[in-house]
Amino acid sequence: MDSMTDSLLDNTSTTKLLTSASISIPNESSITDHLTKTLIPEQYQIILLSFAYGIISLLSVVGNSSIIYIVIRNRRMHSVTNYFICNLALSDCLVACFAVPFQVSISYFWYN
Repeated sequence: MDSMTDSLLDNTSTTKLLTSASISIPNESSITDHLTKTLIPEQYQIILLSFAYGIISLLSVVGNSSIIYIVIRNRRMHSVTNYFICNLALSDCLVACFAVPFQVSISYFWYN
């Protein structure tokens, strides 16, 4: 029993094994940054982001404008709830018109 306790307490071989093996695990963000830089060149990333933001902005303006048009045109749709929805659609249109272009310019300067 005493020899087993001594062998458990004397773990120098385990310590030597742990100190000699150094494992380098890369950061997850560095892996994704490396993959995006190698898979898609930077100039194409800018074009892709501009196209995606343009589609999002266009669909947002068209969709929310149609909601505003429907609420204003139909007399049955004049209620407090629908006015609230119309107000939300108007604010979303303003975000799509004024915030999305700035986001595109920020992403452009981020890559350059």
